[in-house]
Amino acid sequence: MIDAVGRVTSRPIFATISSPSVKVSGMDGFALRSSQTNGATEVNPISLDDYMPVNTGFPVPDKYDAVLLKEEALFDGNKLKLLRSIRAGENIRFPGENFSQGELLLESSRRIGFQEVQLLAASGISEVWVWKKPKICFIPVGDELAALGENLKGKLAYESNSFMLKALVEDWGGEVIIHKILPDNFEIVLEALLEEIEKNDLVIIGAGSSKGNRDFTADVISKVGKVIVDGIACRPGKPLILGKVKGKPVIGLPGYPVSAWVGLYFFVNPLIAAFLKTAPRELDRMKMYLSKGIVSVQGIEEIIRVRVGKVSGRWVAVSLPRGAGNISSLGKADGFILVPREVIEIERGSEVEVHLFREKSELEGTLLFIGSHDLLLDLIADEIRKGFPRFRFVSAHVGSLGGLFALKNREAHLSGIHLFDEVTESYNTPFIEKHLTGENVEVLKFVYREQGLMVRPGNPKKIRGLSDLRREDILFVNRQRGSGTRILLDYLLRKEGISPSEIRGYDDEEFTHLGVAMRIASGNADVGMGIYAAAKIMGLDFIPLFEEEYDLVTLKEYIDLPQFKAICQILDSPSFKERALSLGGYKWARKS
Repeated sequence: MIDAVGRVTSRPIFATISSPSVKVSGMDGFALRSSQTNGATEVNPISLDDYMPVNTGFPVPDKYDAVLLKEEALFDGNKLKLLRSIRAGENIRFPGENFSQGELLLESSRRIGFQEVQLLAASGISEVWVWKKPKICFIPVGDELAALGENLKGKLAYESNSFMLKALVEDWGGEVIIHKILPDNFEIVLEALLEEIEKNDLVIIGAGSSKGNRDFTADVISKVGKVIVDGIACRPGKPLILGKVKGKPVIGLPGYPVSAWVGLYFFVNPLIAAFLKTAPRELDRMKMYLSKGIVSVQGIEEIIRVRVGKVSGRWVAVSLPRGAGNISSLGKADGFILVPREVIEIERGSEVEVHLFREKSELEGTLLFIGSHDLLLDLIADEIRKGFPRFRFVSAHVGSLGGLFALKNREAHLSGIHLFDEVTESYNTPFIEKHLTGENVEVLKFVYREQGLMVRPGNPKKIRGLSDLRREDILFVNRQRGSGTRILLDYLLRKEGISPSEIRGYDDEEFTHLGVAMRIASGNADVGMGIYAAAKIMGLDFIPLFEEEYDLVTLKEYIDLPQFKAICQILDSPSFKERALSLGGYKWARKS
């Protein structure tokens, strides 16, 4: 019977017995005749010698029609002393109270979970008829893909969509067969499709449906079947292909992970439900406050991944990067917003409906951080999960100024800032006083960081300082407007009399220090400004320019939250300090 969990009934299931089958006691106590207790009170008790001890679930003889709780029982010698009258049927369970023979237990197309399997076992049913699991074959395609566990050996990426697909499809009730990775070869993919369509109920061709030079999924399907849909009005997910071969569905799944998920959730999920004669799985939904406006494209539905938290009694949704190929945005997302095709813009502060990837109970313990990026934020998130599993630390990186605005608007519990004021030549305090005027603010001193120029190993362009950014052979990558790093850079440029217009790449922006470092390490930029720890992780050389203060800022109304107290406990722990300083480029500023 336990094997039936997760399956879907194909026939109605009726009880073959009644439960209970005879009259039984509902409690531990004493069976008696209710008529003999009439008139009993504390002033005029009644004593009985006609009674019988019974345990919960044990049969009650026909001559008795009630049970007195064991806890209420008083005795006068061997006689049972009653201080109140007992009604007929009290603490008695009659035949068929749970279910009667012939009663419908489970209807057709009912998914079997822990409740259903317990009910079936209690009714003595050990075998059930269920719908056959639809067999789904996934064929990953791409010369650039390597199988997990292999050396990349010139390949560009590990094939990962099959793992997501298998997890989702098996949860939805399907059976998954993963084909070996195939090269970008029309004939080879065609042969695999023809072979697998004979053995499976649905075939999915992965990665071959991108709109690139080697897009031949639609042609493969057309060769032996029919393409019904070639592209959908949705972003991500636009390159999806729906077809039919030998009377069976074939889907061309986009290769980008988020696009692939869209195809699976909105198209494969309903197909599996159709096979199982049940409703598609749907995510729970909640209304939330949107912390940052969304601009979309008219005529196309757009799926915006978000992180969420409850701030000042209000649920807040913070959008994540929107690229279809951004694997981390899908892994980090708590849910998504579906922007209708007729909507061009959703303003900040609007109420939006969020489709949740996670349980609401997990989201309740979130401490939401919005502000400047730092590598130590990831360490905090890890430490809070290890030491306080009821809580989460969720961060969104919008720059220091954006973080202060988020605090002002009650969109975040905590922010990180490193804002240099040219007038006072001091950090953070002038900006807090300006942008959080009238607020009861708490500043948590955190760390001092080394800011400087990150360059490729060996410094092949022989960059020595900011003046080299003027050179025509130097390609720079910048941080986003409003970030502390950007503000510091602009200050240093003005001190040296360098105009941003002289710097090739000044308007090219990244949202994190690691993003800047990765651009340089991959050869897509020569230099960028960031912290030493990011350069160290990426194996880059570093030219120090400035030591800055990176502080955490909150409102005092949040410091008594249990998840905030957990964060403070982590920050004050010697083990966290040691772990943080081991990254390099940090000095500890926090006073325990």
